[in-house]
Amino acid sequence: MNTKFLNYYIITIIILSSINFSKQNDDEENKPLVICNKYTCPKSRGICNEENECVCIKGYDTIDDLSRGDFYCNYKKKSKLITFLLEFVLGFGAGHFYMGKTTLGTIKMIYSTLTCLLFCQFQSIRKITEIKQIAVPLERALLCGWIAWQIIDGLLIFFGFYHDGNGYELRSW
Repeated sequence: MNTKFLNYYIITIIILSSINFSKQNDDEENKPLVICNKYTCPKSRGICNEENECVCIKGYDTIDDLSRGDFYCNYKKKSKLITFLLEFVLGFGAGHFYMGKTTLGTIKMIYSTLTCLLFCQFQSIRKITEIKQIAVPLERALLCGWIAWQIIDGLLIFFGFYHDGNGYELRSW
């Protein structure tokens, strides 16, 4: 083997081994360079720890939004209890609107409204026998679908499978 080639090979290995190729954590790269103090970490929403980092208290989180400034704990999470009560008790998609999921809330509101209107309309025309054969099964199918959707939504909210419109978990009970 050529000694010149071997020398270049060894030098290349030494140089490559001295370079740090390890990828930094995304959290470390995106961490704002703000000193933790009473202005950047408000007492009502966070606490400064020994490493000069703001630790958010329960129910708050930090959203990286430059228009708000470099503040920690700037986002109050949505409440699981309020979401559950709005969704399960009202049943017209109010919980989804509260969470910030307007598309799903709108779909559920339209479905619930149509179900309610058709149910009320079917009650008034039930006496006509020709329509009764079509109306009763359709009425039952719509009501069963609405009840199933209510139960499924209630369970998903209760067990924490839903996140708010910003992707954060709901604040616990």
